[in-house]
Amino acid sequence: MKKITHSLSVVMPAYNEENRLPDTLKYFSDWVANNSHMDIELIIVNDGSQDDTANILKTIKGITVVTHERNRGLSCARNSGHQLPILR
Repeated sequence: MKKITHSLSVVMPAYNEENRLPDTLKYFSDWVANNSHMDIELIIVNDGSQDDTANILKTIKGITVVTHERNRGLSCARNSGHQLPILR
């Protein structure tokens, strides 16, 4: 049986989100601080972004990033993120 390492894994697909990403991550960080009784993991799927999304994600500590080299669509991005905790 696999060991469960997080009580909540949040999957966030991102495609060309350089303008919204900083505010979204700030909001998420505040939410996590208010729910410190849970072990929360953030998985962001960079779905082939053509803007600066990838570079922004490289600067953020404490998140897991899944990268698609090309845009594969929202469903595929969500599925890639959801599979990660299961495959570990």
